[in-house]
Formats: sequence, C-alpha cells, structure tokens
Amino acid sequence: MSPVARLNLYHLLSQVLAYNVKGDIVEAGCFRGLTAVFLAEILLHLGSDKKLYLYDSFEGLPSSTVEDQIEEIGLFAVNTSVVLDNFSGLPKPIICKGWFQDTMPSQLPSQVAFAHLDCDLYGSIKLALENIYPRLSTGGIIAIHDYEHPKFKGVKKAVDEFCLDHNATCQNLNLNTAESWQCYIRKSAKIGML
Repeated sequence: MSPVARLNLYHLLSQVLAYNVKGDIVEAGCFRGLTAVFLAEILLHLGSDKKLYLYDSFEGLPSSTVEDQIEEIGLFAVNTSVVLDNFSGLPKPIICKGWFQDTMPSQLPSQVAFAHLDCDLYGSIKLALENIYPRLSTGGIIAIHDYEHPKFKGVKKAVDEFCLDHNATCQNLNLNTAESWQCYIRKSAKIGML
C-alpha cells in the first residue's frame, strides 16, 4: 500500500475514533494482513478498544464476473498463520475465514464503525457493501481500496451501483496518481460531524 493510501486510511479511521462512532472495525479481503496490521496499530496508538474483524476466504480470488474481466482464480491465497504472524506484539484480530456470502451474514459485528474493503472483484465488493452498510453506524465509514484501479474495474461499478441504489455518496480519493485508487462512503453523519 502506498504512503498516500496509508495516510488516507489513517485520517478516515482516526475521524471515526475521534467522533466516537459506535461499532467495531472490519476488513474484507486481508491477504497477508498488512493493512489490517496498520489498522490495528492506529487503534493501539489512539487508545481504542474496538475489535478488529478480518474477512477472507484465504483461498485467493473467487471466479470473476463479466464486470471484472479477470481470470486469476486463487490469486492472493495465503494461510491464516501468515496473517497472525504479522500481528506480533499487537492484539490479535478476529479472523472470519470463508467466502463472504457464508461468513458476513452471521459473523459481522452488530455495529460497524469503520470498514476497509480490499476485495478486488465486483461480486465481492457488492456482497461486502450489502452486508456491512446496514450495520454501519451513523458517521461510520467504508473505505474501498481499488475504486479507480485500472485492473479491477468491477470495483468501481459495484460501488457506483450500490451508492445509486442506497442513496449513498462515494467520495473519490484518487489524486490522479498511481498512489491511491481509494474512495469512501460515510453513512449520513449527525449534525456537527465532518
């Protein structure tokens, strides 16, 4: 992850913590867990006791749809022990292993304050948004990693369709560089919140 992308995540997560948004932290698509480690470090540094949930099949990418045009089934497969090893010295996350349609409906926290989606594919992003957004607290944020990525075109399509269907607004963080393809959705904030 680029320094710009890391800085974006830091600012978005720290806003949620500063405003005491209710709920826990979720990452969908964690691969080796390096971004999740960064999120855990932010939580630790800012003194938060929020739990960190990681959702991944750990079997790599599922089959793609016509929206993706990617045929790399199994890309990003990793063993959960690799993820846990990267959390050395940090509180361990709650790992929810399996495909999103099998884990998210029953294993998401009841309230989500912040979610980071790095699931690369149209169907995976759509599933994550459909499951997480209803549990997202007012003022909560969903950050999407590959929104403008030229290889993962299905991500933008899924996010744009979701926002249109749910009257949500996607804020593009792409600075017209290859350093950040992110966007975020904030659930309508209360008066006085950014």
